Amino acid sequence: MNGDGEKEAVGTLCRDFRIHVGEAESLAVALKRQLSLAVDDLLTIKACKILNIQYTTAIHFLVNIAEKKKIDKEMAIVKLEKLSVFGRYSKRIIDDATKRLKGVK
Repeated sequence: MNGDGEKEAVGTLCRDFRIHVGEAESLAVALKRQLSLAVDDLLTIKACKILNIQYTTAIHFLVNIAEKKKIDKEMAIVKLEKLSVFGRYSKRIIDDATKRLKGVK
């Protein structure tokens, strides 16, 4: 992001939503360009809801591309296992995504 006005906007987003600079910069770009945002940070998700920015999470993105056959389901399960190790997801969320990837309702 460039310019003093954009820096000020990022600073305002950081303060108002108690988020880090990277998340605030992403929000500012999404607002300016009217884009959706991929985000897993809870405070940034809340900011998206308040600012009416469409968003998706990494797990939703992964399940979605697997369902659309953009990625093999076995590979999606491997990626999900990595997210379960490195992400901050509850067991319930991981289990639900695993069932969806395996086609279990």
